[in-house]
Amino acid sequence: MTRRAKRSLKTVEANAMFTAYLCHLRVHFAWSGLGCYKALGDPHHAFCFLNNTKPEVHALIVQSWSRGSKVAFYKGSHLHTLKARPAANGFLEIPSTNLAINAIERTEVEMKKGGQ
Repeated sequence: MTRRAKRSLKTVEANAMFTAYLCHLRVHFAWSGLGCYKALGDPHHAFCFLNNTKPEVHALIVQSWSRGSKVAFYKGSHLHTLKARPAANGFLEIPSTNLAINAIERTEVEMKKGGQ
């Protein structure tokens, strides 16, 4: 099997897994949705999925990172209004000044073997 065929098979398997999981979520939530994104964009910018949510909004975000990916997580950022704006990549972009709050801690992680 070629590398491209293996990659396509993994994509099909991942899509089937996410679809099955989404069906399971519908049992527990009144509303659920599934979004798939391939690239996050410029590594010098901070992006998010949600903005200014109400406390009663629950979100489960599953990320799948390729081998060698680097990502920065901002611990505590979900507790603040960060005034994110629509970005060209389909996500919301957070101005870096809005992340410069003492209660928000930046942690950089390298996914040497990839990760989910």
